[in-house]
Amino acid sequence: MENNFWADLPRPFFVLAPMSKITDAPQRRIMARYGKPAVMFTEFVSVAGVCSRGRERLLPDLCFDENERPIVAQFFGRNPEQFRECAALALNLGFDGIDINMGCPDKAVLKQGAGSGLIQEPSLAAEIVQAAKEGSGDLPVSIKTRTGYQENELETWIPAVLTMQPAALTLHGRTRKQKYKGQANWESIRTAAEMAHQAGIPLIGNGDILSLEQGLEQAKASGVDGIMIGRAVLGNPWIFNKKVKKEELEPQEILRVMCEHAELYEEIFSENCKFRDMRKHFTRYIIDFYGAKKLRHALCQTENSKEVHQLVEEYLTRGKGRGTTEND
Repeated sequence: MENNFWADLPRPFFVLAPMSKITDAPQRRIMARYGKPAVMFTEFVSVAGVCSRGRERLLPDLCFDENERPIVAQFFGRNPEQFRECAALALNLGFDGIDINMGCPDKAVLKQGAGSGLIQEPSLAAEIVQAAKEGSGDLPVSIKTRTGYQENELETWIPAVLTMQPAALTLHGRTRKQKYKGQANWESIRTAAEMAHQAGIPLIGNGDILSLEQGLEQAKASGVDGIMIGRAVLGNPWIFNKKVKKEELEPQEILRVMCEHAELYEEIFSENCKFRDMRKHFTRYIIDFYGAKKLRHALCQTENSKEVHQLVEEYLTRGKGRGTTEND
């Protein structure tokens, strides 16, 4: 494997998690500008969809900018041949790596026997990894998974995954059954890191990390090579920035970047823009502003970036500040 960038990253490194309708191209682009992590993942993309007549509809999920590198394309499914074809596509599109989703607990994904459903089918999972490697050329193929399906299966599942020899392994510290409930089991992640290191494979821990500082502490305590952050990136493109913290910024700067994010959303998706999907970001950009509740409500009615700009300008013209009891 000639282009295994995972081996060259300084430890501990930080990774942007793959999240449907969240870590899309606009989100990654805005993060590349204001707080770039060491590695970025795309949203997870269906191999069945890419290998069907609906390919063109999914290709926007695989668009990226040079500033996002190293960028990894994540795929989900259960057909090895489709993974081989998608790995070859990722190679042709210029991605730096390919990741196989063996951790998603979503019902729609599980119904296909994909995502964390593969934990129950280790032989098929191994076939998928091999097929992806055959299609990926010299790109590294990594895996993202969970500690088990119904229960914690760390002692059996992780060794099985390591025999597949992924270039890197990301472990979310919950079972499929837990979904995102309860606390992530970082003791299991620590144990998995020891197993992975014995196999010469970097281990990335994932689950409940809300800041760069917390990630560094958890990396030291668990011995992982990297930390993946997911939901906490919403409304906070500075989360990986070592010099700039969102909580130290003035409202004007936060709102300016939010408007920039909205513009990027329209620019990148153009004719296929579903601006309503942008609204979830607005609710997280604005948390502790004076009059936040009213502004959030208004922003969640917007249909384009022009309306967002107008609302922000009106808000700033009123001269509202931060840190009052009228935030909600």
